[in-house]
Amino acid sequence: MLKKFLIGGLMAFAFFYESVFAYSDDSVTDNLDEPRIGVIILEKVNGKIIHKESVETILNEKILSLSLGHVMDVSHVIKIEDAQLLEEIYLGGGEYFEGETDNAVDYLVVGKCRRNSRDIYIPNHEDQIMEKSPLINVKAILKVEVINYGTGEIIGSFSVDGVGIDNNSSRAGDKAVEIVSNKAAEKVLAILKSSL
Repeated sequence: MLKKFLIGGLMAFAFFYESVFAYSDDSVTDNLDEPRIGVIILEKVNGKIIHKESVETILNEKILSLSLGHVMDVSHVIKIEDAQLLEEIYLGGGEYFEGETDNAVDYLVVGKCRRNSRDIYIPNHEDQIMEKSPLINVKAILKVEVINYGTGEIIGSFSVDGVGIDNNSSRAGDKAVEIVSNKAAEKVLAILKSSL
């Protein structure tokens, strides 16, 4: 009786061990197969090209939330750190990929954000004129390309815009940028889903 119990226990342990490690192996393999995605968004501020980190953060969070792959910190994994050179990648596309590529990411989301601000005028019916209000209207435009990093092929390209209004141009701009970031995130996710 004890012998049968021990044999049954050993068989149950062997089955459990095999199941757990088979699952673990599959899980590791699945994780290795997930695409690595890098996001770079640029903006020109006072004539200088900089990373638009607020947009990058929103896009990274959206991609992470849907578990589409590994989101990489591009400043650590891609050889190019100079934002001006990244601007040339965005404008020139394929030239960057000639002899300069590495295998740091599978997909690169690269975009450029710009903002236009203008004063808001309201009607003064008494004097029949338009008077400048304390509010400022900022329109943000974000153009994005999703690139297969290994080949340089553009697999998706789009432009989104959004408007923010506030009595401070910086706050109005932040509102507009948040709107375009969320719009862009949805489009990026759709492009990545269709290509995976």
